[in-house]
Amino acid sequence: MRTVYDIAKAELQVLFYSPIAWIILLLYTFQVGYGFMEGYVSFVYSQEMFGEAGNLTHLLFSSGYAGIYNLAMKYLYLYIPLLTMNLMSREYVTGSIKMLYSSPVSNGQIILGKFLSMVIFVGMLMGVLAVYVVLCGLTVENLDIPAVLVGLLGVFLVTCTYAAIGLYMSTLTSYQIIAALGTLAVLTFLHYVGGMWQEVAFVRDLTYWLSVRGRADEMIVGLLCSEDLLYFILVTYFFLQLSILFLRVKRQKVGCWKVIRSYGVLIVGVFLFGFLTSRPVCMSFYDATRFKTNTLTPASQEILKQLEGGLTLTTYSNLMNEDFSLTLPVNINTDKRRFRQYTRFKPEMEMNYVYYYDSCVVDPSESIFPGLSFDERVRKFAETMGVDLSRYLAPVEIRKMVDLRGEEGRFVRQFKRENGESSFLRIYSDMLRHPQESEISASLKRLVRKPPLVGCVRGHGERNVWGHGLRGYSMFTRQHDHRYSLINQGFDVKELTLESPLIDSVDILLVAEPREPFSEREMDALEKYVERGGDLIVLTNPGREHAVAPVLRLVGVRQLPGTLVRLSKELQPNVVLAKTMREACDLSYIFRGTTGIYRVAMEGVAGLEMVEDKGFVAVPLLTCDSLWNELQVSNFEDSVPVYDSDKGEIMGQYQLMLALRRNVGEKEQRIIVSGDADFISNGGLLATYNLKTAPVNYEFLMGMFNWLSHGDLPIDVRRPASIDNAFEVSSPTADVLYGCLVWGLPLFLFVFAMILWMRRRGK
Repeated sequence: MRTVYDIAKAELQVLFYSPIAWIILLLYTFQVGYGFMEGYVSFVYSQEMFGEAGNLTHLLFSSGYAGIYNLAMKYLYLYIPLLTMNLMSREYVTGSIKMLYSSPVSNGQIILGKFLSMVIFVGMLMGVLAVYVVLCGLTVENLDIPAVLVGLLGVFLVTCTYAAIGLYMSTLTSYQIIAALGTLAVLTFLHYVGGMWQEVAFVRDLTYWLSVRGRADEMIVGLLCSEDLLYFILVTYFFLQLSILFLRVKRQKVGCWKVIRSYGVLIVGVFLFGFLTSRPVCMSFYDATRFKTNTLTPASQEILKQLEGGLTLTTYSNLMNEDFSLTLPVNINTDKRRFRQYTRFKPEMEMNYVYYYDSCVVDPSESIFPGLSFDERVRKFAETMGVDLSRYLAPVEIRKMVDLRGEEGRFVRQFKRENGESSFLRIYSDMLRHPQESEISASLKRLVRKPPLVGCVRGHGERNVWGHGLRGYSMFTRQHDHRYSLINQGFDVKELTLESPLIDSVDILLVAEPREPFSEREMDALEKYVERGGDLIVLTNPGREHAVAPVLRLVGVRQLPGTLVRLSKELQPNVVLAKTMREACDLSYIFRGTTGIYRVAMEGVAGLEMVEDKGFVAVPLLTCDSLWNELQVSNFEDSVPVYDSDKGEIMGQYQLMLALRRNVGEKEQRIIVSGDADFISNGGLLATYNLKTAPVNYEFLMGMFNWLSHGDLPIDVRRPASIDNAFEVSSPTADVLYGCLVWGLPLFLFVFAMILWMRRRGK
């Protein structure tokens, strides 16, 4: 070990005697400092102008915008080849390699000594980053130090791996420029190799494992994974061992087959060990973040604990659907990483991919190849996209395997347990596209217990829960490509009549603006449902009193006559911006996100009041003041209502939605009554009314069903609010720090380098 240290010491002396090491250190210090402090100062100024920021640990260290770790990685990729290009090349040019060969120094000691010098220099570069870690630790409130240190470790390991590669390339040639360019070539190859030969399953996993691109991303955000840690160790060991083997071949007479065997054992051993340790069952994780932001929430972990036995996730990709490219063989490993948090807790989960072609809702080939039959379009489309059609199952074949007709040919996945239980998981027509934790966990929850059934009453002109028009309810009930529809959040939705036996299995009954009164038998069935403690939603609209009044009497509520209006320059009089009551926040955490400046938009709403004690405790959910119940005007597009107290119109604050609850046996019965049925219709959910702050109708709707399902759904994936939100320095102090670190620190290093250089020259 002493010999290794002496070689490293001699190498560092030579390195710092040349200007290259000092220039790189100075440039690196300036570039990192400038990039980081620009963001740091801007955040301080922003805090003074607009208030506290949020999650400063992430913003300052791991974000793509101002994160110092991502910034440092960009420069190290270019600087390391310049540092390593003369490690061994210089020995070849000066002839000093012969002295090393003749001395009692082994090949391993030579390589390890050279590498140790690079590790020490990399440590100096990390020391520059550590300056900013200390700075933020002193000036940022509650900085998440463990997460920051794991990120620093990730940058260090990446840089050491780069150094090992550079050392090997320097070992191969006496030309320093060739060594530098060779290092860049290898690093470039390792960045892009993950996308090569992905069509072959076994090769796909090996090349994907070998890729260095994004390898430190999880560490930078505070997640330490054994796969990534072992990757850096293995790749570093691999290139160091290659360097040692190359020197041995040059230094000693070694037979050809012995050389081939040595290289073969090394390559096979490293790749095999790396492949095995990249399997989910062999991985271990440590989430260093304060609130475990890189880990599934406790609710999702609890669902996975209940999933005993095998689990398979099968992806069905329709060639004729616009999303067919998401899971092409070249993208499979990227797709699997989307479920990495789940395989962490369920490592035995298998992921399969089935490719087929069939008719679908959105078929891009129809516009590309108009006038052709379906089979002709399939062949043309496959040829145009360079897809091997023989890999795809025909419609007859896929229908024998699984019935996807209900999914209308869309991209879909299916979870399936050993016991046969299955559930679908979809992608959505929004910016995120892919399911997030809430949707994935909701789909998995269907496998461990029966989903809550929402029964939608029909037969009296109620809203069509399948309808796609403005009055329909499809967006929030059963629209497959809508993330927040009930079926994608873990509920089941079915239409029924009140005389159907299905009503006995309903968890939540929805009565959505009936236009005709219920029959006596239907009212008897509804009364029995309420008496036994069934949960209920009743939605009405102005002018529907005759049909809804008998239903509301069951719970002691009356709908006021007329339409609630409020004169406004921006909105129609019958458009009411309802405010979430503070009492609602105690019912569901989701309601808290609809308070403050946010409003629920209701177009045409009736007031509600409690008129009879049926044993319920009434909690107002939505209200608005300065309203009056307009009794004369009904066409608000062409007429402007005028308040007239003589006609019985009363101005004041009205209750627009009520939550009722009472204990029935061991269960708490929960009922919601709304004076508007349009605010959750397709038109109501899409309407913005050109407001500065968009209505929060959908968020409020999710809060309603969260309360009605007794907090069961949607899955609670909340995390604690960040506490590293404020700087403890003022903007003048930040400006001083900017000058000291961006200009002062590089200047200090420059002066130190010049003094050291002059002292050496003097000697």
